[in-house]
Amino acid sequence: MIVNKMEFMPASHVKRSWYKFIRTNKKHIIIADRGKPFQTLLPYREFMEIMDLIDELRNKNILANIAEARAAYKKTGGIEMDWKKLRGT
Repeated sequence: MIVNKMEFMPASHVKRSWYKFIRTNKKHIIIADRGKPFQTLLPYREFMEIMDLIDELRNKNILANIAEARAAYKKTGGIEMDWKKLRGT
């Protein structure tokens, strides 16, 4: 996601009607205090997707597969996918 596509919102605007704000906003928002970003809001599902990605990036098997795929791509211009290996089965 590109930060430029996110909406900036002053903290005072969010603070005035917090509950209404979080129930009606379904987009990505950067909350700013005196013009400086200090917090972000994003839909829960997207937050969970990000957390899943972080968990996957901590998995050494997945990281090794990514490194192997990058090396193969640089060498041959393409890769073969071993789906069983990727799933760890």
